[in-house]
Amino acid sequence: MTASIGRRSGLLYFVLAVQALVNAASFISIPLLALYLLKDLGYSAYVMGAVLTTLLVFTRLSPLFTGALADRWGYKRFVLAGLCVRFIGFALVGVQSEAVIFVGVALIGLGGSLYESGTYGYLAHVNKFRSNVFYLNNQALNLGVIAGPILAFFVPHDGYGMFFIASAFAFLGLAIVSIFVFPNDDQVGRSNLRPSFKDLATDFYKDKIFLLFNIISIPWWFLFSQLYVLLPLAFSKKITSGGNELIIYVINGVVGISLTLLLLRRMSFASPLKLMIVGHSILACAYLIPLINNSASIFLLMVVVFSIGETLIMPAMDSFVAKIAPVGREANYFGIANIPWIVGASAGNMIGGKLFEVVDGMIPWIFMSALAVSGALMSLFFLAWLKTNQAIDVAGRRLA
Repeated sequence: MTASIGRRSGLLYFVLAVQALVNAASFISIPLLALYLLKDLGYSAYVMGAVLTTLLVFTRLSPLFTGALADRWGYKRFVLAGLCVRFIGFALVGVQSEAVIFVGVALIGLGGSLYESGTYGYLAHVNKFRSNVFYLNNQALNLGVIAGPILAFFVPHDGYGMFFIASAFAFLGLAIVSIFVFPNDDQVGRSNLRPSFKDLATDFYKDKIFLLFNIISIPWWFLFSQLYVLLPLAFSKKITSGGNELIIYVINGVVGISLTLLLLRRMSFASPLKLMIVGHSILACAYLIPLINNSASIFLLMVVVFSIGETLIMPAMDSFVAKIAPVGREANYFGIANIPWIVGASAGNMIGGKLFEVVDGMIPWIFMSALAVSGALMSLFFLAWLKTNQAIDVAGRRLA
């Protein structure tokens, strides 16, 4: 039994290492996509929003299908396919051709959904044995957030396109490494239950807890999308050198890792919904900080506080989904959980680009703060509803 647990832990850390490297490969270029579209390709704010929404839809809509398929066909093959598709997508975006930009971002999104369906299906399964899996996963992702922008500073470039070429080759290397690193399906210990694709695609409609959780998640994904739209665009007005916008993501990653190291044990055993309430409240305060003055230092202070709220919310949401996902349907539930991401972030991409035009005013920040307050209130009401109905997770434990 001890050997089995040790083996499972070893496999988990291999997967988390790949998670960190995948996020690093993405953060070499993805945070610069909005700037690339506006400055290098000369797109309007609306076209930029359409490209970002295409990326979002393919990343977050396709898991509605890939999640269910990964539960049936195995996690590793989806991970490998996703990394290869992302290699092609990033390469197409990097050639700086308007004709293929939409195809490129669509492939980046599809590759991401294939990869995440396999990875999060595996992590959700392991979470049933270790309560801190998604907090460790958040650490791995934050390591990637830090490493990616740092690596980007060493990419020779004349414009933003070369950052995407660098990401492409990073994903190709990761695909090769994952052939040997990612656990085979017989090592994952997945359930032998294999629901039909029809059941996987429709049964979640009967899960009222899951449906309500998806609804209260929408404000967060709108706010989160601004990390790639409003924040880098606003910060670009305060600096003179292109590419230095990546400091936002270095700060974001450092804060995430530091906070998780300090509070990992407490966060692992805390109520996910209570963490979401606190996180949204912190975000509401963060978005008011730029109202103090228009300096770059004050703006980066806002990024620090934003990152604290994000660090509380993101792993808490993953942990909650893992708690309520039925055995054998873990990847499917994580796939369905992308619906609020699509709704919230699609609106965020379009509105964030428009708000950029008035970013020096008070309206964008007051709007974002008010939305964060609404997210906190929705989470609070949902927690009260769970207590009233004495809701339990798949292991029979109280959810509130």
